[in-house]
Amino acid sequence: MKNLIQALLILLILAPSADAGETISILTLNVAGLPDKLTKQDHPERRMLEIAQRAEGWDIVAYQEDFYYSYWLDHSKHFDVTVRGTKMHKWAYIWPWLRKSGLTIKTNLAAGNFEFTKFDKCFGHRRYANDCWVPKGVMCMRTLTPGGVLMDFCTIHMDAGSDDGSSAARRAQIAQYISVLPAPVHDVPWLRIETGDFNLRLYQEDIDPLMEGRDIVVWNNDTPTGCVDTCANDVDFITVTTNDHLNVRVLEG
Repeated sequence: MKNLIQALLILLILAPSADAGETISILTLNVAGLPDKLTKQDHPERRMLEIAQRAEGWDIVAYQEDFYYSYWLDHSKHFDVTVRGTKMHKWAYIWPWLRKSGLTIKTNLAAGNFEFTKFDKCFGHRRYANDCWVPKGVMCMRTLTPGGVLMDFCTIHMDAGSDDGSSAARRAQIAQYISVLPAPVHDVPWLRIETGDFNLRLYQEDIDPLMEGRDIVVWNNDTPTGCVDTCANDVDFITVTTNDHLNVRVLEG
């Protein structure tokens, strides 16, 4: 499973009114799911099957770039709930898989409503600025943990690229993302998990609105020796926001 970006968060949730807490494990993974003819990957079907099998170890999984190989990602029947963000548009009439945002959530937690919001802004159809082929956006699902904690779980994949057009589109996406996030719940134990491929790093100013007010931030900072800036994989984040009814800490990240 080379060239995959992932982050793991195992939470210990402690409700003040409870004698014992519960643990929830979360995986976010960019599966690089473009067709093999476009990317010349090594055995993509087999790789997706292996991803599906390994993902069974987590309570809730968020995929990004789940485009062409969904059949193999769904081969495992471990998860009761699978939701995908889709939006029909002109390119999807030619290649149906282009209607997918690439965002997928899988879980066995009790799931309620989910909503996918397509970003209004994107940039490019050519070379490295090519984010307008699919309806990138944000998807949120409301779930209930076994211990009765209300959890809003959101996943995102923003435009890539460091050129001016990509940066401007990403800033617009951030503003739209913040506007559609589920509002905090104050009367019951509640937390909001935000995760995905932000295509931003912590030292970049544009990421500040996505980190402001979050109680916990976990990211993949496993950068190869001698690799700087563009080849660092620290663009995938999991953030946690809670209310006063919960204490949350990370057991492993």
